[in-house]
Amino acid sequence: MKALIRAAIAVVVFLPCWAIAQNTLPTVQVTATTSDGWYVSCRGQACQGIMVANSRGTIKYNQLPMEGGGGGMVNLTKFDFCQIVKTQQPANCNTAAPPPSPLLPVTGRPAWQPNGCGVGGWSNTLASAVAGRVAGANYSGNLDAPSASGVSFLNACNQHDRCYAMQAGKAGCDAAFSASMLTSCNGDAVCTGWANLYAGVVQTSTTATEAYNSNFADRNCAQFAADMRANGCF
Repeated sequence: MKALIRAAIAVVVFLPCWAIAQNTLPTVQVTATTSDGWYVSCRGQACQGIMVANSRGTIKYNQLPMEGGGGGMVNLTKFDFCQIVKTQQPANCNTAAPPPSPLLPVTGRPAWQPNGCGVGGWSNTLASAVAGRVAGANYSGNLDAPSASGVSFLNACNQHDRCYAMQAGKAGCDAAFSASMLTSCNGDAVCTGWANLYAGVVQTSTTATEAYNSNFADRNCAQFAADMRANGCF
């Protein structure tokens, strides 16, 4: 979020709306049993697609990981299941050290963390000039709490980071971000102005669309690696 807010405010605050990416990824776990009796589970779209395409009976969709068993049958042996899943590895995905992603196992890298709206003041003269044009003396010098009233957007920015990272749908993430900031403002006019500015940045900038799509690639790789590891396919 730090890089997103800084770069996008500096360059595209006043540009018209661009197309919004509609990429989404599964938020549930699918479970089944292979033809030779092995329990398998999938969180990523490639693994889930293979399971559903080869299913016999009911496939279970679970909001939380199951401890094992159930979910119908897959008409593949575990070996064949793993071989097919391997062919669906996302491009440029390092399964040995996948990108960190919320609620997924971490291997070889630090756990995923949000980065808020930014730390300190604007990063360059251009960003400072844009801030002055938009809000004058009402800018606090802190991207996490830009309003002179001191209202913090840090939690809203962190939740927006998490929403993008989990691929909950860009439009929904942006709407929730706006609502959270406005709630924090509690009717304060200056704060509301900053909330609307921040909301406009994530809703209209190509920078935000690129950030969402980058998170799509990271999440897809992380889920694929988690599925391979969970099913013993390495």
